[in-house]
Amino acid sequence: MNTKETFISLLKSTNRQGVDGCIEELENLGFFTASASTAFHLNTEGGLVEHSLNVCKVTLLQTADGLASSLLEERNSERQRL
Repeated sequence: MNTKETFISLLKSTNRQGVDGCIEELENLGFFTASASTAFHLNTEGGLVEHSLNVCKVTLLQTADGLASSLLEERNSERQRL
């Protein structure tokens, strides 16, 4: 699956009303072919969607790490109370 397909799949997985219109608008605006930058990182065709997926992955990983830490702290606190 390429980056465009991955991005669209993630959007559709939200099951939100209007997501198909959003995807169509992104397509019309050139989101899937635009570069992320004119001179720096991901200055290639499709760089913007690749950058967006990278940001999404990092955010999800950080959220998962934070959630895991919180759950461990809660479990340890619960054990200390027992």
